[in-house]
Amino acid sequence: MGRMLRFSEWNMGILPSPWVDNGVEISGAHYFSDDVRIDYAGYAIGGPRASSDATDFEYKLSRSGEAYYVDNNSRPSLGVNAALNIVQGRTTITAGASAMAGTYDPENKLHYQIAGAHLVLQLSRVFVRAEYLLRRTEMSLGSDPAQRFKYGPGKNGRYDPYFLKQGFYTELELPVGDRLDVIGRFDGLRRQGNVLRTSELRSDSAVLRYTAGASIKVRGAVRIKLSGELHDFSDFSDEVAIHLAVTGAL
Repeated sequence: MGRMLRFSEWNMGILPSPWVDNGVEISGAHYFSDDVRIDYAGYAIGGPRASSDATDFEYKLSRSGEAYYVDNNSRPSLGVNAALNIVQGRTTITAGASAMAGTYDPENKLHYQIAGAHLVLQLSRVFVRAEYLLRRTEMSLGSDPAQRFKYGPGKNGRYDPYFLKQGFYTELELPVGDRLDVIGRFDGLRRQGNVLRTSELRSDSAVLRYTAGASIKVRGAVRIKLSGELHDFSDFSDEVAIHLAVTGAL
């Protein structure tokens, strides 16, 4: 949920966008016909980072100059992705899935798994986009979980070290004439699992966002973009955000 409100409470969602990393990739494509193609890839990257005794990713470590090119645990995260592309005249369909897993702490003890799927449908100048993503992450319980976490152990007397984040979005981009594009989007994010005592979230928190926007072509590549967003929080009061931008190319 790029540009989301209260992003610090949600630790920038499942993965921030854009998110750039270093590694190696082996990719390829297979053509079933001139109109049908599958793209696939496998890769090894540095992966998300955090300090010792962490409870979630620390994205600042992935953006700092002194640490950006060096993996914090010298063990790569591994991932795969595949996408099916179908082109029929002015209609294009792309459907894909991906997965990634690894450790994110310096001691290689805290594991995570990410999986997702996406769909893009283009009908002439009309676009329909959808994506679903989830991340299961292991937290460090520390030496005294009762003092560290907001909620106590489960019925078995143990603290669950994992939390789950799930997110989705659906979007419609519709041209109106030659100069105006209108956009409607519905997306959401949910987090399930224990939280630190200092967190404002509960053990099951969610946010839904409703967005309406427009992109107006002024001249050449110059456009005015305007959007309004309604954030429906489970843990906070609802909030409205308005964005206005001027974009172009040199």
